[in-house]
Amino acid sequence: MVDVINESHENPANHHYVVTIDDMTGDAMACTCPHHTYHTADCKHMAASRPPLPISHSAPSL
Repeated sequence: MVDVINESHENPANHHYVVTIDDMTGDAMACTCPHHTYHTADCKHMAASRPPLPISHSAPSL
């Protein structure tokens, strides 16, 4: 699980969510935020909890 707190809000405690991560795949499975709770869709907290994609430093072939 990952705790996500949005510090930019006036009261960050009201914007504290928990993202559940699959131990095997590392994928975000659920979030306690209203968007995921009511829409059952991936939210910005789940996206922010994912590991970054690797950066390719090679130029594309022509």
